[in-house]
Amino acid sequence: MRLFASSVVLAAALVLYGCDSEPTDTNAADANVGASSAENETADGADDLLHETGLVTHVEDNGYPTYTFTILFRADQPGFDLTANVAELDLGDASPESFTGKTVSVDYVSGEEPNLMDMRASDRSVLGSDAPEETDPNWKNITGTLSGAEAVVGGDLPDEITVTAADGQKLTFKTYVNAEMVPANGKTVTALYGTRYFNRIVRLQP
Repeated sequence: MRLFASSVVLAAALVLYGCDSEPTDTNAADANVGASSAENETADGADDLLHETGLVTHVEDNGYPTYTFTILFRADQPGFDLTANVAELDLGDASPESFTGKTVSVDYVSGEEPNLMDMRASDRSVLGSDAPEETDPNWKNITGTLSGAEAVVGGDLPDEITVTAADGQKLTFKTYVNAEMVPANGKTVTALYGTRYFNRIVRLQP
């Protein structure tokens, strides 16, 4: 299910490889793989900017412009998976795949964000064919007014939608707005979500 999300504040400890009891479809990061000290503040849900040098062992196209780079930072450790929006990287004329087998300098952020699993309005899912067949008791939930789902936009990257609870709490999710979700915009919905861990490249140079 092509669902993403953002805007959960990460604890001060860096994320470890693996996953918690909630669903996740990316590797959890061991951000202590020799990263330098923090230098800059980053977006919600992420730790400070990390820097490393390593060997790119594999590049996977996840659907342009999103790619996964597997980078070997230490000979005695497995490859480290980091995602990137290559449209935001200054790669010049080089293709992402051309970095395979090269040693690169990489700046990245690690963190966690809410992963939308289902959204319900009037006790019915508004995710259409992406709706889960059953729910997981470990999923969290927030009930409030849906915004950001005014229309089906399409495109390569997910949209951002927000659920605002009556007490002012807001949770933003990265997901693709579909036709079933649009009528629920501006109305009360319940979002069910887990946690997604991410390692996101912000600079990549040979």
